Amino acid sequence: MSVSDRLYHGLGRTPIRRPQSPSYQTPGPAQAIPMSRSRHWESPASQPALIWGNPTSVAPAPDFTPAYDLDPLPIFPPQQSYGPTRDPPNIPTGTYSLSNGIRTILLYDSPNLIVFDLSSAKFGPMRFMHSQDEKESSTLEYLPVEELGVPAVHPPTTALDITCGPDQSWCIELRLVDTHRLVGRMPLPITVGDVLVRIFQFMLQPMQEKDWEKIPEERREQIHEAYETRCRTIGLRGEAEREIGPKRIDYYCGDVWFAGLDRPPGSVVAGQVQKVKLSMWPGDKRFTF
Repeated sequence: MSVSDRLYHGLGRTPIRRPQSPSYQTPGPAQAIPMSRSRHWESPASQPALIWGNPTSVAPAPDFTPAYDLDPLPIFPPQQSYGPTRDPPNIPTGTYSLSNGIRTILLYDSPNLIVFDLSSAKFGPMRFMHSQDEKESSTLEYLPVEELGVPAVHPPTTALDITCGPDQSWCIELRLVDTHRLVGRMPLPITVGDVLVRIFQFMLQPMQEKDWEKIPEERREQIHEAYETRCRTIGLRGEAEREIGPKRIDYYCGDVWFAGLDRPPGSVVAGQVQKVKLSMWPGDKRFTF
């Protein structure tokens, strides 16, 4: 099975494949997930390997270790912080803007929403880049380093809860602790990359007994069907996946694409943990690779 198949597999009733046609240009060379500083999370769960890869390359993508697991470098001079009115250079304004305090590339029902398969074995959020030439199709490109490194929400925060799953009963808790910051300096906030990595890691965890408690029997059967479909579409890894059992992503029964984050207007309260809701969807005709 090619790297393309492993990166672009789906959980629907039929395998999702990327077409071998000139309609899409491939993303650039493989690159590591950017993290701008050393950090760790409270109560870290076991984390699957995060890998970036070139979808059309036959060579395996390199393993990646998140920067918050590496030995830090001294932070001199102080790192540049980017607020809602100060953007990094060379970032398209439309994709970096805020709406209801959330970056539009993370925002539910946003025209700038990213293309991100949360059932994939590899971390690879991308976006469609539309050509100025109407005769040419859109291209897929990985999110640039600068965009993954900007604050995910406004006001910036080091504590964020993302609810999802049965009746929104699952909670992905982000509690950022920067142990290497200089005394007297505020820790850098949670970034777009932090949010996407944690959601990705959470969805690839096996479902636990407590995860099944609020799921009716009919839905359980659908989850097992989605689980079997996923195992069939990933080739040689399928047998190993069957030994693990259903994962949290299987709860969504084929709706494996990131559909964005949302929160009610005015829900941000000073001094309280910010909360957002995760949505998933099956994709549209553009997502049938």
